[in-house]
Amino acid sequence: MVTDAKILALRQAISEILGRDDCLASLGEDEPLHPLGLDSVKLINLVIMIEKQFAVTFEDNELLNENFGTLRMIIGKIDEKLGARA
Repeated sequence: MVTDAKILALRQAISEILGRDDCLASLGEDEPLHPLGLDSVKLINLVIMIEKQFAVTFEDNELLNENFGTLRMIIGKIDEKLGARA
């Protein structure tokens, strides 16, 4: 379920990882993250933050740009993980 709290938490994490304060207010749910500077190293750092914050675990084969390309995609993966535990 997409909540404002999830979106805000992800915007904060992305802003911190990318070193871009502008992401906090302006990052849209469908805006591609790669053009903003999300490379493979930063993606791993983002995944680690997500795993800690949301108490989920991603398998190595899930660590693909297409799974973490936008806020909406990331929220979908988090919800998928949380739903699998329920």
